[in-house]
Amino acid sequence: YALKNGIQANIIEPGLQIGITDDKKSIKNKIDFTLSIFSLSNKTTVKKLTGVKYDLYNYILTRESSRGISNIILKDDVLIDVCKGKLLYFICQKC
Repeated sequence: YALKNGIQANIIEPGLQIGITDDKKSIKNKIDFTLSIFSLSNKTTVKKLTGVKYDLYNYILTRESSRGISNIILKDDVLIDVCKGKLLYFICQKC
């Protein structure tokens, strides 16, 4: 509902943030946190994922894929750029 209506909705707990994006998402000041991404669509095209240990470029992520799990944030500014589909992301301090 939130994403369809242009509302950014997140679940935030100490050391954990969960959200959904179908566009660009910037993550700031989370060095050494773990970032995991999952496709909510049959296929999600990640145009760019930067600022993490394993950058992705023009990658098609499927629901079955484990490619986006447990990436480490290395920079103060992380960019997730989705050009097709919906992406669920988890940012956790100690996963």
